[in-house]
Amino acid sequence: PGKGIPSRTPEEKELAELKKELADVRMERDILKKAMGIFTKKNG
Repeated sequence: PGKGIPSRTPEEKELAELKKELADVRMERDILKKAMGIFTKKNG
């Protein structure tokens, strides 16, 4: 209130945290996919 940020319910807060975590996990997965591609090319 007063700062332009609407207060969120606990559910909205949890949803925001889960979305952030999902984005992080997806980024890690993509990095690992690329690394696997590099390693399999070298060893193949």
